[in-house]
Amino acid sequence: MNSPSLAHNLSAAPVAIGSLLLLLLLVAHTAEAQLDGLGAELSASYSLKPWRGADLQLGEKARWAGESLAYSQSKTSAVVQQRLLARPLSLYDLRLRVGGGYTFINRLNTSHTHYYENQHRAMLQASLAHSRGFWRFAARVRFQSTFRDESRGSYRYNPKLALRTRISATYALPDHPWKFSAHAELFYRANDPRGAFADEWRATLEATHLLNRRSSITFYGKYFQEMQVAAPQNMLCLGLRYDFAR
Repeated sequence: MNSPSLAHNLSAAPVAIGSLLLLLLLVAHTAEAQLDGLGAELSASYSLKPWRGADLQLGEKARWAGESLAYSQSKTSAVVQQRLLARPLSLYDLRLRVGGGYTFINRLNTSHTHYYENQHRAMLQASLAHSRGFWRFAARVRFQSTFRDESRGSYRYNPKLALRTRISATYALPDHPWKFSAHAELFYRANDPRGAFADEWRATLEATHLLNRRSSITFYGKYFQEMQVAAPQNMLCLGLRYDFAR
């Protein structure tokens, strides 16, 4: 069977991106919350396999937000994951990975006076994935600790500990270089003086075009809403990501 031509593959792009935006607007509408603003993101990642069963990913992301789309934050990250229990889990077509990483964050602090601060985040995570046909389902649990700079401001507690749970579903379009993904994620504050509680949820929809065996470009939309905080915010963010795997 001949592979689809480049023109035929790209002709699906407007449909894929349009469907993605329509679904994100539906998610935002059903959340029954007025948007505080729109955002835009650009990101890139580079992945390699340093040893057997391991994946190392280096990433960079920048976000612009607000009516004027002013620079809001950037993240520089390094995450390594190791596959575990490959033989026992292969009987059920499951993939278990554990890993950890570090993220350097530069963000606009709007809690008091507007200024940019640096933050340092360490995290541990575990994920489980199952593939069936053209579908892939995954679940991830991540524990993270974020140390916030208090040289110009103060926090009630520092570092901030959080537990993040995420479920995902991905569908690979047969005979086409397109994949579509949906993610839902819930954030829990772990060391707030008021106790542990959920303070944010996110919904993300993605359309990924495979450029070749090593690289891809992803169009995505992300809606996130804060809960049970003093000044909850919700935002719809559109993004573009380039991924390269060595």
